[in-house]
Amino acid sequence: MPKVYRDTKYYDLEELKKKIAEGLYDEFGNKLTNWVSYEDRDKKYVYVPCTEEYFHCDRNEKRNDERREIAAKKRCPISIDQMYEDHDFEFADPSYEEIIERERAQEVSDLIWSLVSEFDPIDQEIIRLFNEGHTDSYISQQVNMPRSTIQWRKRMVIELLKEKMNKIR
Repeated sequence: MPKVYRDTKYYDLEELKKKIAEGLYDEFGNKLTNWVSYEDRDKKYVYVPCTEEYFHCDRNEKRNDERREIAAKKRCPISIDQMYEDHDFEFADPSYEEIIERERAQEVSDLIWSLVSEFDPIDQEIIRLFNEGHTDSYISQQVNMPRSTIQWRKRMVIELLKEKMNKIR
């Protein structure tokens, strides 16, 4: 009795039918009377001999998968993938909100810097250095003023900016 092992595959169905007619058995002595098929990576059909029980189990599983797919299509009759494949339709990217937020932030930043440009050059330099993340000590060295003066001027400029922004809005 010829034995077939689990990894035995046939690419020719007629050859497999002849082998089954001659009598095939697996390594456990079970008679192989049917086969299951699937597509391999190269899109070729592969036939694997199996017992009748396994054949029915595989067939029922495939039927259940088809039923689930049909039920899913009823719940969602049109999929995004189908719209793209059939009509080259692309849905709007939700990241556009991020782009709008960035544009708004840039507009506010431009507005603030235009208001800063109305102050005297020393105050502009103080705000620029503060915006870059420098400490009050470093700013005082750069503009050659005491640190306490830098703190006071920075606070005053920020207060004036808040007032101007409130008037604009």
